[in-house]
Amino acid sequence: MSGVQEKKSLAEDRALEASDRIFEFFLNQLRLRDGVKKSQFSPRTGLPWSCVHGPLAEALDKGLLEDKGDRLVPTDFGWRFSNEIQALFLP
Repeated sequence: MSGVQEKKSLAEDRALEASDRIFEFFLNQLRLRDGVKKSQFSPRTGLPWSCVHGPLAEALDKGLLEDKGDRLVPTDFGWRFSNEIQALFLP
């Protein structure tokens, strides 16, 4: 709280490794009902969409995610096992 009062509220500033950026992106996006907007991946992570092909294919094959063209959305099954989806993107 003292940091906020002194207008020094930044707790930490560090660069994330590519694998961490992937995990953080999916962690944040898949907690929303709208799911992942594919076009936001590269601008937000600095990585090509192709680098997540393997984990995405596995999530789709397991019925955890549904591909709706421009978005990936958790299925009802995926919502119940959201930790399983996130584990696919762990570094």
